[in-house]
Amino acid sequence: MNNSATNNDLMLKKYCMFFMLICSGVVTLTSAIFLSSYAFNPELSSDERIDHAIKAFAMFSMFSFLTKETYNLAQHDDGVEHNETTSNNPTQA
Repeated sequence: MNNSATNNDLMLKKYCMFFMLICSGVVTLTSAIFLSSYAFNPELSSDERIDHAIKAFAMFSMFSFLTKETYNLAQHDDGVEHNETTSNNPTQA
């Protein structure tokens, strides 16, 4: 029974994190699109357009990171922390 409660807690944690990452991704992507529309506004000065373009690029980069993290979370849904490095593996000589 304790194992079932632990599994339920892990699933709840996974779904909460997944929902949080999806919401963050949507907000980030919307902000990036909004900022990039300002980057092409001819009424703004050159410095302001460059500033908006840099902010939009940063937002798109953050969206890419959130997408990658969401994918990683979906792949490792068993509640076990996965270490990608094998350099500390004692079986390798």
